[in-house]
Amino acid sequence: MKSKIVSNLETARLYFCGISESDAVYIVRWRSDPDVFQYFREPHQLTMQEHLRWYNLCYLLDENRFDWICIEKSSKKKIGVFSLRLLSDGTRAEVSYLLDPLARHKGYATEAVSFLMKVAFDSYMVNQVVAEIHKDNHPSIDLVERLGFRCIEAKGNFKLFAANSILSS
Repeated sequence: MKSKIVSNLETARLYFCGISESDAVYIVRWRSDPDVFQYFREPHQLTMQEHLRWYNLCYLLDENRFDWICIEKSSKKKIGVFSLRLLSDGTRAEVSYLLDPLARHKGYATEAVSFLMKVAFDSYMVNQVVAEIHKDNHPSIDLVERLGFRCIEAKGNFKLFAANSILSS
């Protein structure tokens, strides 16, 4: 089984472990939820074959993308996947996330995204973190706005939100 070295991290309630092929069953299940995939660029149920092809041919080869499976400390359950991708300009990183429907409305996404923003600013020394979100995904828009992101661009069905580091603003 191929893997990629991604540092394990943790917050008060969450462990972050680099994703592996064995996480595919969770990621495919979460990503295939119609309430989730409706907000993707290509809205469809994800197949295991599609995910494993992406994992092996894209993710493992991308030095600038880091994905963590998120585990709730108290229950040891996998509750989502959170990602940082360093953008080619070197000054920005994109954050993305996918949460198990059973873990929603408990503050885990806020905790995880806030933490990954800090990782991006402090460890990767970027000036800005961005998130691209479907214009109708109001819970996700509310989440990033609570964390200080502001809409900087709208294209078609998607809006680009950005948060600047304290040092660069």
